[in-house]
Order: sequence, then structure tokens, then C-alpha cells
Amino acid sequence: MPTAFEKIPFAPGQSFRLLRWTDNVHDVEICLPNGRTQRFVGAGEAWHFHPEIELTLVTRGQGRRFVGDNVATLESPDMVLIGSNLPHYWSGLSGSSGYSLQFVYDHHHPIWQLAETTPLRAVQEIASRGAKFSGPAVDSIHNLMRQIATDSTAEGLIHFLQILTTINDITTGDISQLSGTHFSLVDRDPHMQVISKAVQYVLENFQELVLLDDLLNLTQMSKPTFSRQFKRHTGRTLMAFVNQVRIDYARQLLIETTDQITEIAFESGYTNLSHFNRQFKSICACSPREFREKNDKISANASD
Repeated sequence: MPTAFEKIPFAPGQSFRLLRWTDNVHDVEICLPNGRTQRFVGAGEAWHFHPEIELTLVTRGQGRRFVGDNVATLESPDMVLIGSNLPHYWSGLSGSSGYSLQFVYDHHHPIWQLAETTPLRAVQEIASRGAKFSGPAVDSIHNLMRQIATDSTAEGLIHFLQILTTINDITTGDISQLSGTHFSLVDRDPHMQVISKAVQYVLENFQELVLLDDLLNLTQMSKPTFSRQFKRHTGRTLMAFVNQVRIDYARQLLIETTDQITEIAFESGYTNLSHFNRQFKSICACSPREFREKNDKISANASD
């Protein structure tokens, strides 16, 4: 699967575009003013990044979502906000549908020079590591996206600003940060392409044994060069990155299933329960059992 910087074409003065798909994230259409559409090939199935912020809502289907170093299974509705140059992709979303709103965040763009948009700049910080939204805002934003798909140009701008306002007003309890790492990928970095391949390899194989030699063969780098560039691009050493991805996945299983902790450890890529417990406590500051008990109490209180 190719990995790449995605160049998103915006017309002069344009501040956003809305994408829609009805089967998979490869066959996508751009929603133009007054209900017109234009088909194009989407990049969602490839590990990619772009300077534009992206808000993606899966309205139907299930699969796996990768944002930064976060990996998670998803079921619709699933809404995530992805920051500038934060790598991401989806897998297994055949038979799905949804929307993706991509917009420019640049202080030099006319829309962000308006005093009225100053409070909305907080959206950039919310997006920086990726965020998953829940609660009533998801339905509200879904309705606004559907309206933009048939809006005139002026109406679309109004509803776009309403979406940003809705995001800005989402309460902390309905926002879950995704990536544990600040990524620094840029399109002109000579090492970007090969490190992207290495990161995607980890994301696709973290449940198996991840060997440095395999990644060196994949990237055709020396060990010192690979170690230096991988940490520069991801903010972590290879093993720290692998452990973060595995523990993120384990946390999701602890929340969403009743599987035994031993089963979750193996499912997350660990072959030794003691090692799993140590890594989990190092990252989460509690044991897997304590994490599950704490989450169960939060869920019970929320349902009272």
C-alpha cells in the first residue's frame, strides 16, 4: 500500500471542501455547490498526511482506524478530527459510507484573519493529536454535513462555520485524544517516504513480532540512520512506538470487551503477561485490571 503526502487542491480563496463516499474510502465524490458532485480517487486506504485539518464521520460500516500512533477498531457512527500533517488511514471500510470535511488552517488565509473567527482557532489545538468525538455533537455535525452537500456557496460557508463552532463547544468528556505522539512529517523530507513505510508496517503488524531487521530491509537504511530518523519523525524509539500502539489497542479491548486480561495481552502482540503488565503500567500509570475497574465505574456512574 503506498504512503504519501497528499496534496489537496483548493481554489483561490476556498477554505474547505466536503467529501462523501457510499461504499468505500477509495471511491469518493467532492460535494460542490447546489448539489453537484465530482468523483475522484480517495486516499483514505493509504497511510497519508496533509497540511489541511480533516473531520471524518463514518456513518455506516465498521473497520479499523489509524491516527498517528493510535489504532482502534470502529463502528459507526465514528467521528474523528485529524490535525495538520498528522498521518492517518482506514482499513476494512468496504460497504461503508460517510463524510470528510477538509479545511485550511492558515493565519494568512482570509477566513482566519476575521476577528469573528478568533475563538474558533482552538479547533487547531483539539485536532493536533487527533480527537474522537461522542455525544450529541456528532448528530449535529452530521446534519450540517448533509446540508453542505446541497448548499449554495454562501450557505455552505455558514454551515461550515457552524461545524467549527460546534467542535469548539464540545465538552471535555465527549473528546478522546487519539495519538500519543506529535508527528513532524513534511512533504519535502527526503526520509519521509521510507519512514512512512516503516510506520505503516508497524501499524499493520503490531499484533505479531516486530523485528528491527525486517524494518531495516524494508527501508534499506543502516541501523543508526533508521533509529535516528524514526525517532525524529515519530518522537519515539521503535520499541516505544510499538508499545504505545499495542497498549492503545489493549486499552480499547479492556473497555469494549469482557475478555480475560491474558487474552488481551496476546491479542495486543505480547507473548509474556508480566511484560504486558509492566508496559501497561508504564504508559497508563495503572495495571490493566485497575484500568478496567476504573472505566467500569465511570460507565456505571454515567448510566445512573
